[in-house]
Amino acid sequence: MIRIITAVDAQRGLAKRGQIPWDLASDRHYFATQTKRFGGRVLMGRKTFETIGHPLPGRQNFVLSHNPQSKAGVEWVRDFKQFILQQTSDLWVIGGASVYVQALPWASELYLTQLAVDFGCDLFFPNFDGQFKLRHDSQSLTENDITFSYNVYDRLPKW
Repeated sequence: MIRIITAVDAQRGLAKRGQIPWDLASDRHYFATQTKRFGGRVLMGRKTFETIGHPLPGRQNFVLSHNPQSKAGVEWVRDFKQFILQQTSDLWVIGGASVYVQALPWASELYLTQLAVDFGCDLFFPNFDGQFKLRHDSQSLTENDITFSYNVYDRLPKW
């Protein structure tokens, strides 16, 4: 199963000038806990990997790039579609924006931390209206004056 996980602002914003403009320790913990479930396999783009700066501990890290490098703890992926079609185990897609666009048609579940604030982002999560239904929404939480909730969406059946 392909699962996407990310946090988005009120406009589905992901980042501003290459950085996440909010700081939520509880969301970082949620992300780490979730992505270690179901086999702990994560796929990210090269820019996301460079932003993180290292493989995520306790997970099998795949990095999508047309120019693979030699990095310990990372398996490089050149072709997204070929990689996805070869998957027989669960996989988390963890960003960035262009990887989310490619992964959305393949995803069965979305794990979205949805913030109630517009941060004026310049990178966005793709529109998924009409493709997924809300399965679970947490109670509203507040940290650093930011109200947010953890929401899980399931893909709607394709008719």
